[in-house]
Amino acid sequence: GAVLVAHHMGRGEWVAQLPFFPPLQDGTALDVAECGRIIEELVGGPLPDLSVCSAGAWRMSAKVAQRMSVGPVHLLGDAAHQFPPAGAFGMNTGLQDAHNIAWKLAAVHHGSASERLLSSYDA
Repeated sequence: GAVLVAHHMGRGEWVAQLPFFPPLQDGTALDVAECGRIIEELVGGPLPDLSVCSAGAWRMSAKVAQRMSVGPVHLLGDAAHQFPPAGAFGMNTGLQDAHNIAWKLAAVHHGSASERLLSSYDA
């Protein structure tokens, strides 16, 4: 299997995420030609207009900042965490971060909460 993501529908560009198992496979074997062959196999036949532009390997990982806030500086979105490009975790958590800090900043700014509320963003 693979994940096929519409990158730019107007130009007919797609990104194919093909599984790669480092303990069992050599990453250099997934060149442009091999990726094209695998994609055609997965869709069940030849794709005459298929043009694989590039092929590269990446390792799935996640990174999260140790602190979300230090004093008046607040991290959110990709500055605070990076997730694999699947499941929309990156965008969704970035929007959640923005909502979480925005209402707290607004409450402090308008005087309906003390600045202590801001420390809960780093919790």
